[in-house]
Amino acid sequence: MDKILRMVEQDFWERAMKDSYFEAVISLYHWQHTRSNCFSDLLFDLFKKADRSNKAKLAAAFPYHAAALDAWDNAGDGGNDLFRRHNIGRFSEAGGATQ
Repeated sequence: MDKILRMVEQDFWERAMKDSYFEAVISLYHWQHTRSNCFSDLLFDLFKKADRSNKAKLAAAFPYHAAALDAWDNAGDGGNDLFRRHNIGRFSEAGGATQ
């Protein structure tokens, strides 16, 4: 029974982490294309302006946003390949904003 509970719990956390990362990528898309000045927009601005020490502190507090920004920085086509890979926004198959 304990083994089954551990497997269910692990599956839950793996899905939650993927969902949290995807939400961060969507927030990154909105930061780049809509600039609503919401918390995530300001957070990404802080990441881009921060020195190495402060980036590490931000990444510890917001790991999914840090991972999404790192993936965007390393993606091709000015970061837009990240949005294509996740089928987000104007890069989605439908051509409209996702969520």
